Amino acid sequence: MTKHSELYACLYAKEFPAQALLRLRPDLRDKPFVVMEGEPPLQQVCSLNGKASRLGVAREMTEVEVDAFSSVELLSRSLKEEAAAKAALLECAGGFFTACGRSK
Repeated sequence: MTKHSELYACLYAKEFPAQALLRLRPDLRDKPFVVMEGEPPLQQVCSLNGKASRLGVAREMTEVEVDAFSSVELLSRSLKEEAAAKAALLECAGGFFTACGRSK
């Protein structure tokens, strides 16, 4: 009988809501942008890219606060796109297990 060892993986995708949207919007790569979450007028930044961070934008800022940074683009959070990005990430990670001769 063959004993199978268990394999575990830990994946960390910094600023995942922003990365999920960037995956479908490559035009944003060179622009500062934030992802807003919540219902107006209580929306807040839940994720942002490095360019927005370097300008001084931070998580939990409101839309009014972000509007002070004229070059920052505001995007709405998309749980649907995050789910699709998560599935792609897990499929990619699963490929490494398969390449090692182990099933997912």
